[in-house]
Amino acid sequence: MEKRRPFKELEEAVEELRREAQRIHELVWGRRWAPPWRWREGREWRPPLDLYDQEDKLVAEVELPGVDEDTIEVSIIGGTLSIKAERKAPEIREEDYYCCERPAGSFRRDIQLPVEVDVGKVEADYKNGILRITLPKAPAIKPKRVKITIK
Repeated sequence: MEKRRPFKELEEAVEELRREAQRIHELVWGRRWAPPWRWREGREWRPPLDLYDQEDKLVAEVELPGVDEDTIEVSIIGGTLSIKAERKAPEIREEDYYCCERPAGSFRRDIQLPVEVDVGKVEADYKNGILRITLPKAPAIKPKRVKITIK
């Protein structure tokens, strides 16, 4: 028994439209069609970021594969963590691509920190494409444990 495909006609129409767009592009430009979602150098990208609490510190981790360590800048101004970096595009001619989904260019992330941190003790480490920023909490907000004695 043949599987039902309720949108078969729509799928065929979309595929026909894609083929026609490809044909027109090749006629006009004399080369393969570059998809509109193709990332280009300079387009801003937004790498994934995690920010979590570990009792006496906050930790931020950002995925930055392919980013040169020398382009990474981390700063804290007025309770906002700012991260900037740049990833260079590969040296491949645009007309040689079939698909290009990896973003290139610069980015900036500004994250409002949920607690005050000791800016003088902030540390950053970049390993295996992950930027890890350790943000010690300011002494006034560190959790204190008090032993209670019951008489």
